[in-house]
Amino acid sequence: MLMKGLKMINTTVKWHNTKNYNLGCDIKELEKLGFVNSSFHHDLAPSYQIDDKIKIFFIDTNTDEMKAESQKCKFVINKIINKDDELKHIYSTNDFNKVLSIISFHK
Repeated sequence: MLMKGLKMINTTVKWHNTKNYNLGCDIKELEKLGFVNSSFHHDLAPSYQIDDKIKIFFIDTNTDEMKAESQKCKFVINKIINKDDELKHIYSTNDFNKVLSIISFHK
């Protein structure tokens, strides 16, 4: 978990028409916990998941696509219901520390 006072590193990736799509966190923090990239090329946003349990979408609210979808939160946390990628929304937030806190309860 991030400590107060430490500067957050933001990972950026190429996604659709955006060369510097901001994930809003240091993705290595999730990778240390076992999360892997689960993005599909047709998704509106990149995602990472762990063990078919939790999937997190990373919303860059500054892109035209996300503005068109009225997305206001950076992180959208979902529980994976089945292997068909059926999802149940758990929580949306702009705070990465909140993401880390929530996933610790759902792993």
